[in-house]
Amino acid sequence: MPDRFASICGDTFAPALALRALGYLAESSPLARESLGACTQVFLKHLSELLVISPPMLDSLARHPEWIATLQSRVEAREGDCGAKREFYEKAWASLTSEAHQPEDLMDQLRAFRRREYLEISYRDVAGLDSLEQTIERLSWLADCVISWTLSYCWSQLTEQQQPARLENGPEPSGFAIFAFGKLGGGELNYSSDVDLLFLREASGDEQDLRFFTRLGERLIQLLSQAGPDGFLYRVDMRLRPYGETGPLVPSLASLVTYYESWGEAWERQALIKARFVAGSKDLGRRFSDFAADFTFARQMDDSSLEEIKRVKHRAEKEYAQDRGRIHLKQGPGGVRDIEFYVQFLQLIAGRDHPEVRVRATLDAIERLGRARFLLEGEGSHLSLAYRFLRIAEHRLQLRGLTPRAVLPEEAGELALLATGLGFNQSAPVARFEAALRGHLSRVRAILERIYLTPGYLHLKEREEELAQLLSERTPRRRIRELLSQYGFQDIDKAWQNIRLLALGPAGRILPPGERRAFLGFAFTLLEVLRDSLDPDQALHRLESFAAASGNRVSFLRTLASRRPHLARLANLLAFSDLCHQVLTRHPEYFDTLAAGLHILEGRSLRDMSEELQERLARWPAGERKEDFLRKFRQREMIRIAYRDLARLADPFEISRELSDLAEACVHEAVALARSGYRDFGGVLHVVALGKFGSTRLHYASDLDLMFFYNGPEGDAAAEVRAQLQQVQDEVVEKVLYLLAGITSEGSAYQVDLRLRPEGASGLLARSWAGFMEYACHFMQPWERMALVRSRMLGEDDAAARRWNEVLVDVAYGFPWTDGALDAIRHLKRRIESEKSRESTTHLDFKYGKGGIPDLEFLVQFLQLVHGRDNPPVRTPVVSDAIPALAAVGAVSEDEGRVLLAAHRFQRHVENHYQLMEEWTSREISRESPLIAGLARSLGFTPGSPAAIAKEFLATWEDHAGKVRALVEKYFYG
Repeated sequence: MPDRFASICGDTFAPALALRALGYLAESSPLARESLGACTQVFLKHLSELLVISPPMLDSLARHPEWIATLQSRVEAREGDCGAKREFYEKAWASLTSEAHQPEDLMDQLRAFRRREYLEISYRDVAGLDSLEQTIERLSWLADCVISWTLSYCWSQLTEQQQPARLENGPEPSGFAIFAFGKLGGGELNYSSDVDLLFLREASGDEQDLRFFTRLGERLIQLLSQAGPDGFLYRVDMRLRPYGETGPLVPSLASLVTYYESWGEAWERQALIKARFVAGSKDLGRRFSDFAADFTFARQMDDSSLEEIKRVKHRAEKEYAQDRGRIHLKQGPGGVRDIEFYVQFLQLIAGRDHPEVRVRATLDAIERLGRARFLLEGEGSHLSLAYRFLRIAEHRLQLRGLTPRAVLPEEAGELALLATGLGFNQSAPVARFEAALRGHLSRVRAILERIYLTPGYLHLKEREEELAQLLSERTPRRRIRELLSQYGFQDIDKAWQNIRLLALGPAGRILPPGERRAFLGFAFTLLEVLRDSLDPDQALHRLESFAAASGNRVSFLRTLASRRPHLARLANLLAFSDLCHQVLTRHPEYFDTLAAGLHILEGRSLRDMSEELQERLARWPAGERKEDFLRKFRQREMIRIAYRDLARLADPFEISRELSDLAEACVHEAVALARSGYRDFGGVLHVVALGKFGSTRLHYASDLDLMFFYNGPEGDAAAEVRAQLQQVQDEVVEKVLYLLAGITSEGSAYQVDLRLRPEGASGLLARSWAGFMEYACHFMQPWERMALVRSRMLGEDDAAARRWNEVLVDVAYGFPWTDGALDAIRHLKRRIESEKSRESTTHLDFKYGKGGIPDLEFLVQFLQLVHGRDNPPVRTPVVSDAIPALAAVGAVSEDEGRVLLAAHRFQRHVENHYQLMEEWTSREISRESPLIAGLARSLGFTPGSPAAIAKEFLATWEDHAGKVRALVEKYFYG
């Protein structure tokens, strides 16, 4: 057999590789060797070439050697060469399904069936038995069948559990349909294409229907993309549905029609050219097909719509323009996308008056557009030849690894293999292939450039001329500088670029008349608001990226400009806070809360936030990650609070309280979710907040200092019972930590710090009350007792709160504070100052500098411990409440109390804004840093130059810090 293989492979385009592939397959199993020995010479020649081109097909035959004989018999009988399209695959699949006895077996059978059919399709392709048109049709028919069968399987599984009563009770899906877009919609699928799908359902006011069909769609996507022994079926892309990734997965037919008629963009109308019913309810499919056919070509495309489509194309080109050194067969200049875009663009123009061009397949459309005389002489043949050449080359690349490859390989060996496999097997195959490829690409691009010519500006009113000049690349830079400098911009070139992006989009297109006039109508308001913002350059830059994320830039900004106070607040928020800018750009839907004005003026209570969290989580779809919603809720509320903060709609203490209430609501829900699997064991888990959280003085980046308590077993419980209870409570705490601090696609909600618990990082995650008291009696250090002063029990359990307050009286305030214990506190404070403070003549240290926040809080807590035993009013975790209480009992004078309270308010205000300014802030900052002027302006230090504002801020900080430090020396160290 080796000699026979060598003789056969000698006639292939890669003899050595072909011989190696056949030898590997023959050695993979006795059945494979026997089957290859029975194959004809012609069959083996084409098979060896396929195995050289596609290692995955070699692996499939080694895994399924019985397919060798099946493939030869089907090829020789030309069974696959039938005109019945889907019927051929349906018959083949029906003969196999009886072999599957379990649901998992059925899906694995389907994956194997698809791979077996891919084997035959690719064999016929490589052997030249099928044309490109036949190959892509077969791939598309197969995908149709696989999607339809998977839908039927999902339907049967879900309807066994739950089915809306109004739907017909039968084995076939009703009230649900699947449409294909893109290559599958056009019957032009690749070997490794994504399938662009749209799900739709019958309209119904029943929420049960929506949940059922959403689960059906989710399950279908999961099964299509889930891998098995023979790979996965298809990657599914749902982004072409209304509103993209943020839209409902399964919209109703009525909502689809409304969306396309009222809100659909021009490029979405273009996408409907390819829309094709694939599976589900035939009646529902017919109705949407009728709508799509009528809507797509019902009216002539106007100039503004055509310009919008070109802008979208420009944007897509820009995304793929970074790797210009390599040739992209699909997205590159002159590639497959250029051909498809040009053809669809002309179909939209011609389709209303020429019904014959309303077809989905690209090659068919080229032919029909040529007959209708919408192509110049020679364009039809150039486009058809290029399309076939590029698609065949793309197929060879994809067969190499069954991956969506479209970029020419850089490795010389791989490029030579591609060229010779495509028939360039004479001298210099790579050079000949590249020359042919570049010829096709250049001709296609030259044809496409014909529709990229755009009209110039129409005549503008005289008052609009000034701003219109900002949108023109022809305006001299000197004039641009004159226009923009009056609005406070420092980086004029960057500001000009951002204004053009706001108006024109990243493609730099010329605005249609309607959009241009809309932009010029509110541009004055926008520029005036930016001039008065905290940082005009940063505000403009971030507003542009946020507007881009929101969708239609001009419409979004016009709405904002009509509400000038709101625009001014948003500009300040984006200018000042990189964190808020990042969150809003990632989730522009959070802006809706701000736009609606909900809880902006009056803030929001803990109860209100907790109730929304509970309600939303109770209705959260099964299978979706609740921890992600927890993070999204925290982000959305943080944005709202920051908006209030920078707009000076609340004082610093109220902002800190609201941030603390938000954290408490999230902790409460995290505990409830974590305990949901332990309802019958473990009792109540109590959470104590310490530090900033305990004193309701959280800032935007605070960690949560927590301790967890539970009720231990009554009486003389067995050791095993105690151990089991401890294990359960620790497991619950671990789940709480993941729900709050675990990293997901939405980041983390909070960082959690448990180091203040007994025994620190090595201690138990949860403690029984008795265990805590035992630790407090025998092991607790003075600094640990002092840390408890700023602690409180979370939740609405009054009994637990009373119990914790009793613990505080016993452990902290009732502790015999001897001179030795107080000296231990002083020693710790001096050690912190000497080891951690980075303050100097050139830098401020907000955290550990003298007279800063820790100085003030150490002093207040120290005085609370000294006076708390005999004066219950000073026993409060809230520093701003403790200060007047201490003054009332004579621990400090009334004037000193006012000094401390003013310093505390100012320093908290600074800390809040400093943490909001940068996502990853350091605790120290240079006294010369330009950030200081921005920080000061956010606090209300205006007007004046940046240097003057920074100087005033530094003087105010040092005045407060000096007064605080004097009191620390007097009462703490004195």
